[in-house]
Amino acid sequence: MLSIQEYLEKNFFPGYKIAGVIEDSNTPHIVLEPKSSGVCQACGSSQTNIHDYYQRYISDLPMLGKNVIIDVKVRRVICKCCNHKGVELISWLAKTKYAHCTERKVKEIVKDCHKDTIKDVSIRHKVNHVAVKDIHKEYLMSTQTGRFSLGNSTILGVDEFSIAKHHTYATVVVDLQTSRVIWVGKGKTISTLNKFFHLCGKEGCKQIKAVAMDQNASFETSVKSKCPNAVVVYDLFHMISKYGLTVLSQMRTKLAEKYKESGNRSGYYDMKGARWILLGNNCNLKTDARERLNTILSWNKPLEIAYMLKEQIRDLYFCASIEEATNKWNQWKELALASGVEEVIKFAKIQDRKYKDGIINSALFKIGTSIVEGINNKIKVLKRKAYGLRDFDYFTLLIKAAFPGKDALPRNF
Repeated sequence: MLSIQEYLEKNFFPGYKIAGVIEDSNTPHIVLEPKSSGVCQACGSSQTNIHDYYQRYISDLPMLGKNVIIDVKVRRVICKCCNHKGVELISWLAKTKYAHCTERKVKEIVKDCHKDTIKDVSIRHKVNHVAVKDIHKEYLMSTQTGRFSLGNSTILGVDEFSIAKHHTYATVVVDLQTSRVIWVGKGKTISTLNKFFHLCGKEGCKQIKAVAMDQNASFETSVKSKCPNAVVVYDLFHMISKYGLTVLSQMRTKLAEKYKESGNRSGYYDMKGARWILLGNNCNLKTDARERLNTILSWNKPLEIAYMLKEQIRDLYFCASIEEATNKWNQWKELALASGVEEVIKFAKIQDRKYKDGIINSALFKIGTSIVEGINNKIKVLKRKAYGLRDFDYFTLLIKAAFPGKDALPRNF
């Protein structure tokens, strides 16, 4: 039966013997000395000559409820086989260059980083928070998370999210079939998305069939120039949101000011408080909200026309063919132009000139950016949890690790 010392030497410190233990009330020091000649890190040969040595202090996991420091004599050796000169190979010492830890402590730090903040892990293991971050970053880079892979992705979603104040953004590309984050890049311009397509290569760009996005001209230009077989599909929610902002909200604000100037305080407050009723989906309104909506719309005919046209936009995204979608779009555009409402006419002309193709393409692929928006919300939680991250590369790795994709069968669009 092995003694405690022999057990520790065999399982925790192979190749070294415990020469002694320096007692300390809080942190005992275990003194180690090598048993045999040094091993070359380059070729693994044990045929080496010792050049010199130095004392190194290594942090280890707690033993018997106490933190432990390992005092080890590390030798620099000259290999007789390959003439390599350097520090000997120590199997139980962490290979990372960022922290003086044993391999088993590094594994425990990585494990804890998956569920806790860097600060918590730093306090628990008594390792500098920068070292903790670098250990986790190095681990993520060595795994599949750190490697770019388009895989079999053909249906993508693209959106931007804020990473700092003063309009600093990043772009995220998601596989809509598996909800996997494929790539994250700093910025939201044409050149940003072009970097992604450069990583995909020509063959990768050819396999992409559709890209869902909001009405971002930069993203659309990049997709059309790099992906010969891909179509752009504009998200329904963003289109209705833009209609609500540029049409309904402007009309509501003007009417509220008009009521205020005329001294109609009741009408003013009713119109000011009608924002979400006008923007919401009519079929989801409760009975009292729908009654209030009908009352507000009865006060102003142009507002009623604008609201009815907003509800008809949804029908454009449930067409069975391109021909049906084209006909419905042309019908909606004619109704908008004939409405006589300035804000509606302006919106219809802009959409027809710039975004018509992306709207009609929704008949080919029933996709949107809802999955990407959900991922963006969780990315914001990651950002707040870390109180902001200065290391953007590490932030990117965290995002990709948090959304590796679902194991379930891919969705069919």
